[in-house]
Amino acid sequence: MKKTKGFYPAPFEIIQLIQKTYGRRGPSVYRLESEHFSNLGTTPVSKNLIQLFFLSEKYKKFHWTASEIKSDGVKKCGVVGAGVMAAASLNW
Repeated sequence: MKKTKGFYPAPFEIIQLIQKTYGRRGPSVYRLESEHFSNLGTTPVSKNLIQLFFLSEKYKKFHWTASEIKSDGVKKCGVVGAGVMAAASLNW
């Protein structure tokens, strides 16, 4: 909870799986693992993270140059947040 602040369901799902299967072996363990994985793969969080991954990969390939960016007179700006968008803007 400290690192994810409850936004990502995967750590909780993994903990539940480990609690159910710790020390066990066999097909039933693999079946449970598949069920937990499929539960995670269909969540809105998972779908959004996949979309975010593909968008970030797409825009990594763009080679922006200062001559392509037209100024509109803005001299200062602020960045709110610390996600992918904020991290990308700090690299300018």
